Amino acid sequence: MRKKFFIIEKDWRPSLRSLYYLNKLLWKNPGFYYLHTASNFSRGKDIKFGLMSGVEISTEIQSSPECLISDLKTRRQDLIKVVNDGYVVALGHLLNIETPTNTSGLHLHIGVEEKYRERIYNRLAYYLPLLAFTTTNSPMRGGEYFGKSFRMKASYAIGPLIENPYYRFQDIIITKRLKTIEIRVFDPFPQLERLKNCF
Repeated sequence: MRKKFFIIEKDWRPSLRSLYYLNKLLWKNPGFYYLHTASNFSRGKDIKFGLMSGVEISTEIQSSPECLISDLKTRRQDLIKVVNDGYVVALGHLLNIETPTNTSGLHLHIGVEEKYRERIYNRLAYYLPLLAFTTTNSPMRGGEYFGKSFRMKASYAIGPLIENPYYRFQDIIITKRLKTIEIRVFDPFPQLERLKNCF
């Protein structure tokens, strides 16, 4: 599982200081966080609201939902401990700006044997609207109420399913590199109990 967070400062926007926090996290556990963290940046016209976007942390491969949630909780606590002058925010899109390229998501990778992969993909795709609804968590843009999820509506990194399940910018894909089924549509959210309900 890969989860993205915004680390916001006093002006309620991310700053390049997020890179400093990722560096602190890396020094805490280099063997793990070298491969399990990443930074994201705004693109195009959204840069005028700030260069930095969210940061990513991924869990280890887990064999049960309970272990996965426990691992995610540990990763989140590790991040919170190194952020001493900001706020860790689990939202799909920040409430006070309108920046479709400046979004964060919760990506769930599911390992499936190759012979079953397309069948499981189709079954998950069938229930994806319901699963997505349980995770909606970006209700505003530019300080105004938008609906359930501005990120799900406007983000460039997700979209409707097409014939090719390997095409990257869809709500659910079969990954070429990791050979997993990746659900990309989920918004991040702070309540881990909601994640349990997805299983």
